[in-house]
Amino acid sequence: MLYLPDSDLLDHCRTIGTKLPFSLSSLRKDRMDGRLGVPYRRVGGMCLYNPQEVLLWLAGKPIVQPKPSPSTASIGASTKAERVEAKRRGVTVKELRKGGV
Repeated sequence: MLYLPDSDLLDHCRTIGTKLPFSLSSLRKDRMDGRLGVPYRRVGGMCLYNPQEVLLWLAGKPIVQPKPSPSTASIGASTKAERVEAKRRGVTVKELRKGGV
């Protein structure tokens, strides 16, 4: 089994074409507070990671899809293009959006 220090783990995963969704500092913080729960072994004063164990752990995590943000038009903020077009037509942005012009 291959065990690597945290910095080598990230390099190794890049080499095999896998980008881990956390940084070196996140790995180090995780060892302190355990929020992520990335599996590692402590040997003496070194913290070592097995890339296969980390990838298996990662595969078991749910994929969270980001919520789509509302478009600017739906929340009332006008775009610069809308303001320019409304000024050109001599109407308000609201009237322009309604299509009454």
